[in-house]
Amino acid sequence: MELLVVDKKDAQRLLSLMEKEKNLEEIARALGLKVEQLSVSKGELVEGLDAEVWRAPKGELVFAEDREHIYVAFVVGQREIAQDMDVGALREEIFRKKLETARRELLERLKKRSFIKVIG
Repeated sequence: MELLVVDKKDAQRLLSLMEKEKNLEEIARALGLKVEQLSVSKGELVEGLDAEVWRAPKGELVFAEDREHIYVAFVVGQREIAQDMDVGALREEIFRKKLETARRELLERLKKRSFIKVIG
């Protein structure tokens, strides 16, 4: 993720820059700040920002604030890292989940297309 930390006293300036510019680097340069490139895990950020970052999809800007700062983060991407798990077992688990999803989708399609005809 890319993170810009702005002092609350510059909030109005940040707001006016956000209306004109969508590029985080340009906003930081105008404020005399630097954008930080971070790779973080859940729970490593300020509480409000952590929640927003992990809810946001890739490529979205998120905002949070505390008493002294406003945080603007751009979510570059997300990746999951499995710890203490064998690569083969992880692949098998992923395959099993995909197979179950495909099975559910097939059953739903069959339910929508099927009909019962009663001949009496």
